[in-house]
Parts: sequence; C-alpha cells; structure tokens
Amino acid sequence: MSQRAAFAEFDAACMADLADNGMADTGTYRSPDGDDTPITYLYDDTQFADVGETGARVLVRERQIGLMLGEVTPVENGRVIGDDGRTWRLVAPTGEVDDSLSWWFVAPVRSDGA
Repeated sequence: MSQRAAFAEFDAACMADLADNGMADTGTYRSPDGDDTPITYLYDDTQFADVGETGARVLVRERQIGLMLGEVTPVENGRVIGDDGRTWRLVAPTGEVDDSLSWWFVAPVRSDGA
C-alpha cells in the first residue's frame, strides 16, 4: 500500500471514530443533479485570518464543512443535509484540500419546505 493510500485509509477510520464520539457529523450529500450519498463531515464556524499590514491573527466567523473525498466528490451548489436537520449549500472550495479531505465555504439553507 502506498503512503497516499495509507493516509486516506487512516483519515477515513479517524472520521468514523470522530463521528462515533460526537466530534463529526453524519448526513447526506446531495449533488446538484439530485443524487444522494451518505457522508460523515466536519463542521467549523470559526477560522483564523491574517489582517492588516502586520498580519495580525484574528478569529472570524466563517462557516466551513470538510468532506471525505473517499465518500463523495463535492461540487459547488451541492448540499450537505445533516442528520441533525441542518442543511448547507456548498458555496466555494476553501483551497484546503488533500488526498482525503476537501474543505468548503458553506451557507445555511432554510428548511421551511419552500
């Protein structure tokens, strides 16, 4: 097994353990074409950003979701429908991606039946 494959397998096992312990979420990824795939994902709403001329590090509110690439190939306008009832639209990739995980900026989707 290559190092790349070993790390992807390790990441998948870690994600399952995180979900089992309440540190990751489970749900469904719905592609823009309407195809549903069960997923485990990470949600984060606080990021560090460098601001100003000195590059000071500050915390900013910015919703992001990390998706396992072994489960799904995410695309813009895909939906993450959490088992907790929250729904998110994938807005744009953050640029944080490796062979296992892709991070996306997300926006909440109203679930009022409309």
